[in-house]
Amino acid sequence: MSPIFVKSLDVLRRFGRVLRLALWFGIDGGWIYYAILLVYGVLVTAAVFLLTQPGWLHVLLALFILLDGLTLMLVLLYRWLNRR
Repeated sequence: MSPIFVKSLDVLRRFGRVLRLALWFGIDGGWIYYAILLVYGVLVTAAVFLLTQPGWLHVLLALFILLDGLTLMLVLLYRWLNRR
């Protein structure tokens, strides 16, 4: 296996541990919290894949996905938690 592939697998394993911890804690709100985390996990996976590709355009796109995805997820969590 190539070193880049092994490194990206290591990053995904670490992210999986963090995601399992977040799912274990949960939030009093139900399934929407888990759906938001799942979407953010997919965005992070796409960004990690783009970071393994050569070229500066892939790096910029990955950073945009990470920042935009994080902002979107935080806004969704904020709106969900303050719905009452």
